[in-house]
Amino acid sequence: AQVARNAARRLAERTGFGLVLATGFSNIDFQRRRFHVNRPTEGVPGQPPSSEVYTEEARIVYEAYVRRVKEAAQGPLRLFVELHGNARKESAGRIEIATVGVDRQQAWKLKTLFELIRDAHLRAWPEAPRLQLLVEPLDQLHLNASVAKQTGILRLSQQALHIELPRAARSVGREAYVEILAEFLRETSTLLQAWGK
Repeated sequence: AQVARNAARRLAERTGFGLVLATGFSNIDFQRRRFHVNRPTEGVPGQPPSSEVYTEEARIVYEAYVRRVKEAAQGPLRLFVELHGNARKESAGRIEIATVGVDRQQAWKLKTLFELIRDAHLRAWPEAPRLQLLVEPLDQLHLNASVAKQTGILRLSQQALHIELPRAARSVGREAYVEILAEFLRETSTLLQAWGK
């Protein structure tokens, strides 16, 4: 977890984006329940979104998160980027980006941009894996952030990128993917601002 926090801090430094780190929200009891933070629900990791439960505690945690995000944005939430790590076998070799305010053609452009940036950086990082990128709505995702879009923070932003990073991007490929994602997010921010006008 500390490694992921350090990577997030470095990513914020390289992009100039505001940063909110969510900690202490998982394994809140012996049943391994966790608050989802980006929506007012709680549940058990690995269970489907249909098993999530809305609770008063989860609402309080979610509202605190939204408050901190708005403070970091220092204005209207036009572009929101959220990073998550996952260890699912289905997503092991790929980064998945669920989107808000991005159409199919724009998703294709973002995917192409990422691939160009990734391939350029991996020349200097031969030990890092060449992770595939899937971008919604162009690609079918395993983790599409559906609940966060319906009732959570993703519905509060004009445009949003919900990025799911596999373990390889947070371990053996961490250094390379911090640089890849920083350049990708800087370029994407410029593109999305132009498309949003």
